[in-house]
Parts: sequence; structure tokens; C-alpha cells
Amino acid sequence: MSYTEEQAIDHMLGTFKTAWDDGSSGWVSVLAAEPEIVWDNVDTQNADQRSAPWLRVFTRHFEGPGQRTFGGTNNRVFTRTGQLIVDVFVPIGEGLLIGRRLAKIARDAFEGKSANGAGSAIWFRNVSVVERGVDRERWFLVQVLAEFEYDEVK
Repeated sequence: MSYTEEQAIDHMLGTFKTAWDDGSSGWVSVLAAEPEIVWDNVDTQNADQRSAPWLRVFTRHFEGPGQRTFGGTNNRVFTRTGQLIVDVFVPIGEGLLIGRRLAKIARDAFEGKSANGAGSAIWFRNVSVVERGVDRERWFLVQVLAEFEYDEVK
């Protein structure tokens, strides 16, 4: 068994959402109201109208390494790699503590973990939190970057 790209993305985003919604260590441990989550390919033009912390969660696949094994149909393994990115936006002037605490939830969802499903695993490595600074003149951006790898059999 393996993942298709769609299955892998769904599983990774689900892994994030499960950690995010955790009643003891998720967003409720940081804020009184849940921050809005903007998923990939959703317009963020109204970001300037927000006044509370919010997140953008998305994935990007990299090129290669590609085919790992040779063989007939349904017997060839292709390795897929990329990066899962969680952008945490906190209003300027509210300090960095909230941004770092929200980023920690996302980091902890992936650091040192693999997500198992579809009879296979997605491996996460090089998970880091990066303070990017002022974004759109209203927000302080903290990013969580998690490299991922999984196999697809075709």
C-alpha cells in the first residue's frame, strides 16, 4: 500500500488538525478563541480585516528523487518529498509569545513523528520554527517548516 498525493496531503493536514484541536495541548492551551485556519488555495486578501491571530497551512512538493524501484505496473515505488508549512500570524504589538506558543503546537504535531495510514507512512524531518518578522505591515509571522517524505506505488 502507499499514498497518492491527495491522500498524503489529506493525512498531513489531518495530523495537524488533530494536534491543533487537542483539548489539553492544542490551541485552547494558548487562546480563549480558536484562531481562523486558512487552508491552501484559499484567498487571504481579507487578512487586513482580521484582528486576532490566524494561521495558513499548506504543502509544497519538491522535485525528485522520483522512482526508487523498477518493475511492472503496481510494483514500482516513487518517493515523494516536500514541505508542510504552517504560517502563524499574530497582530503586531501583541508580542511574540502567542505566536511562538501557537507555532509550538504545529511543530510538536510533526517533530520526530511519522503519520501512518494507507498501509504506509509519511516521515517528517527537519521540523523548525522560524520567526520571519513583519508581514503585510500588520502581522508578525512565525513559520513552522516540516519536510516530509512518502512513497507512492504505481
